[in-house]
Amino acid sequence: MEENQTMCAFLADVQQEYNEACSLFRYRHRNDLTDIAKACGLRSNMLRNKLNTEQPHVLSLPEMMAISKATNDYVILEVVLRKLDLATAHIPAGSEAESFIKRALNNSIFSGELSQLALDNAGNKTLPRSTKNSIIETAQASISNLMLLVNDLENRTGSAQPFFAMGVDLIANAAALPGLS
Repeated sequence: MEENQTMCAFLADVQQEYNEACSLFRYRHRNDLTDIAKACGLRSNMLRNKLNTEQPHVLSLPEMMAISKATNDYVILEVVLRKLDLATAHIPAGSEAESFIKRALNNSIFSGELSQLALDNAGNKTLPRSTKNSIIETAQASISNLMLLVNDLENRTGSAQPFFAMGVDLIANAAALPGLS
């Protein structure tokens, strides 16, 4: 009996989060829904209905994937996976160009932004939807940056040459060297 109540509470929470994600997606792309539908092979009315939580129509997984890929907005899929206790990391195309140092500094920036958001909302018992979305967006960007940083490290540490590249990055970015500063 207790398992049924727990699953019922889980489903209700998932539905609420999914509805909020659909509303946010619809709001962000309110002027482009016809183009998005056309790009994904859907009728624009059907896409609008599937994003409207008051309608009985629901997005299928392939449709979620298609509209996310077409818009580069993964908010609906992120909610679905987050409710399954999975973290997502969007890896933008062409993002390999940044140096290791820049990624590490970007991580500090994201950490600072998250810390500031936490301080700004520390006394609040509830968060407005826009604040919640802003915090989640910053956290997602931070996760993506960390994934790129890890990927960069893995690509650099296969032989001695990558260590030289990391050393050149360190020196080129004016890092203090022990005994020389």
